[in-house]
Amino acid sequence: MYNRTLILLTMNGHLLTGRTGEEIAEKYLQAQGYSMLGRNVKTGRGEVDLIAKKDGVIVFVEVKARTKNDGFAPSDRINPAKVQRLLGAAELWLSKQSEEFPARIDVIGVCEGRVVEHYEDITS
Repeated sequence: MYNRTLILLTMNGHLLTGRTGEEIAEKYLQAQGYSMLGRNVKTGRGEVDLIAKKDGVIVFVEVKARTKNDGFAPSDRINPAKVQRLLGAAELWLSKQSEEFPARIDVIGVCEGRVVEHYEDITS
């Protein structure tokens, strides 16, 4: 029982870090002129942390958050399999829209309560 409680506390801390990171990334994007279309959007091919729009381009955003600087960039947690899942989720979301839009996938890294990196169009 003790180990199970510890695991649940760790998972809740992880979820809290992710949610806080998404809130920080959302505020950052809004300050950069993006309008928010969705948060934690579930598709049949996975979840997208944030969906935003700027200058007619739909931006699917993966947020990677860290509570402290451990020498690794938050974006180091993005691997080819994750990129493929993001592409699939984005394609499915776009296919359900009434209009066609250009789109891209960005990664935002949050560390110690602030955005430390923003990589645009990671698939190009």
